[in-house]
Amino acid sequence: MHPIHHLRTENDFEIRFAPVDARAIFQLFQAMLDLAEALEQLGEARNAISLLSKAESEYPSSRAVRFRLLHLYRSIGEKPKAVAEGDWFKSHPG
Repeated sequence: MHPIHHLRTENDFEIRFAPVDARAIFQLFQAMLDLAEALEQLGEARNAISLLSKAESEYPSSRAVRFRLLHLYRSIGEKPKAVAEGDWFKSHPG
């Protein structure tokens, strides 16, 4: 367990935070992908896209996020956005 660190601001407002390790970040990222998949299966493709768009802003080079977005855009008929994601893959061979 990580110790909680304390910061004090200029106005003596205390901020507490705990360090986050890479494993926790990866688990959160994987949970976002899993939730997006569940939303899609429930017929909530637009909510899945919204979630993945947030993930994309945090992890812009994630092939997993972009692949899911490509699939979702195609599934709802958002051809220009699907093409943009496809173009990203072409310019970032993996």
